[in-house]
Amino acid sequence: MKQFSAFSGIPYTSLITVIGVVFGICTEKYNMDPLGKAIEVFASLNAHLILLIFLPALIFESAFNSDWHIFKVELY
Repeated sequence: MKQFSAFSGIPYTSLITVIGVVFGICTEKYNMDPLGKAIEVFASLNAHLILLIFLPALIFESAFNSDWHIFKVELY
């Protein structure tokens, strides 16, 4: 997915959001048995639980991919 994002120029997070919305709409309109049930389970999760699971990984990924020299220049 990141390769397609780099090739097309569409930001990765926007692409993931659009794909999630498309899956959500398709689940409501069409009978997608195993995938549809999984999407319904994830859609019913508590928002705080989702933040607790994904936020540390997102912060780590941003910190890991940041350039130290640019960070140091922006800090001062």
